Amino acid sequence: MPYTDSVADKKYRILYNNFSSQFQNAIIYGRIKNNLRSSVIACMPKSGSTWLTSLFSNLPLYKSVDMVPVFGAREQELESYSIDLAFQANPTEHLISQNHVKYNKHTRKMLGMYCMRPIVLTRSIKDNLVSLVDHWRLFGPIPNFNLYIQPHYFSADVSTSLHSSASPLEYAVRLHTPWILNFYLSWANFESSPFSSLPPVLHPIFVSYESLQQDTFNTFRSILTKLGMSYSDEQVARAIEKASTSRTRKNKGIIGRGEDLFDKDSSAHQALKDILKLYSHEDLSPLGIPN
Repeated sequence: MPYTDSVADKKYRILYNNFSSQFQNAIIYGRIKNNLRSSVIACMPKSGSTWLTSLFSNLPLYKSVDMVPVFGAREQELESYSIDLAFQANPTEHLISQNHVKYNKHTRKMLGMYCMRPIVLTRSIKDNLVSLVDHWRLFGPIPNFNLYIQPHYFSADVSTSLHSSASPLEYAVRLHTPWILNFYLSWANFESSPFSSLPPVLHPIFVSYESLQQDTFNTFRSILTKLGMSYSDEQVARAIEKASTSRTRKNKGIIGRGEDLFDKDSSAHQALKDILKLYSHEDLSPLGIPN
């Protein structure tokens, strides 16, 4: 016999949902009333997102929080329950979260519902792919949200592939590049998205890894200004100093390193060229691809 809710169960659920919604609205209203900011760093992997998050969390009254229940081999879609918990646990602090999340209907709903402004962090696609292979060498290649691989796909030092003629860098190109392009274009074209745009106050702030690395102070200061934050130069400088000494999975950070390594790997170079041909009509210059 199929399960059916009793009348009492249905009434309870309606009451619970109404209470939950009112409680949620009260928390969100309280944050707005107290001028507390909540932001999401929407980022490519290996783009300095942990470092940027650390810059924020080292400012007074700023807290880094999770807005998804788990990470790992799943898309990092913002999740209402996790955001509610973060808001409830930090009622007097500005919040920052980092997520590998694309712009879509659900993302728009979460940003609008919780009044969170996205900071979209990008990096040269070649440098990004090279750093991804570096990551595999340091932490091991495992299934992730953006691609499926296993340690036995490569030699112990991830210098060669064991089941294919493709190099590890070509693996990264063919499996990860589609996610990068999907991520970037979803945000770059957010205003013309079929899921509708965001209100001006929540428009994305676009930041590149390159500008953050080359001029950390002024780039970070610019982000804070766009968020309407009024920290002093001393507070910003102190946050940068603290973040620079904290342990993050910071990349080697050599801008242009990807160009050299792609020049030495013809198969990876050709694989990337073939994929990018499909997007020759799009402006990919923020990813280091000339128009």
